[in-house]
Amino acid sequence: MTEETRSLRGECYCGAVSYKVRDAFEYALYCHCGECRRRTGAASKPFAGARASALTITGGDDALLLFGESGDGYHASCGKCGSLLYSLVRDRAYVHVTLGALIDPPTITPAAHIFVGSKAPWDVICDGLPQFETLPTDREPRGTVGRHRTGDGTPPHCEARARQHRARPTAAET
Repeated sequence: MTEETRSLRGECYCGAVSYKVRDAFEYALYCHCGECRRRTGAASKPFAGARASALTITGGDDALLLFGESGDGYHASCGKCGSLLYSLVRDRAYVHVTLGALIDPPTITPAAHIFVGSKAPWDVICDGLPQFETLPTDREPRGTVGRHRTGDGTPPHCEARARQHRARPTAAET
């Protein structure tokens, strides 16, 4: 007996484009590259990767805006509201679904940060996940970039930020 993989619903901000994706993700990451930051308008793009066949557009196919289309893939956004929904990558064999566009929660969560070598200088990563300068390889030890941590695993700059936050007076104290 095989258990059927559940489907997750996703849609853009305005609801013009909707999709379903099988919850069969093979990996999930936070990408801090300049391209992902500009596409999302955020410090990073949280995404999960699955075989391209896992994704089905269920509504608004005519509203999809495909950017950077090539033989390798493309990025798909809503042409009305601009929400980045997914990217077809790796010779169109995989889909990277932006986690923020999912309505239903996936069973996977991001396991690492990639391209932290090009992250925004104001972006402080304090979650303790492994960090990689670029895309990790199978030969690269996990957490190579994130080695500089305090004894409890907290990056030193996160500990300093927490101390500053604790030292601020609350509204009741002022």
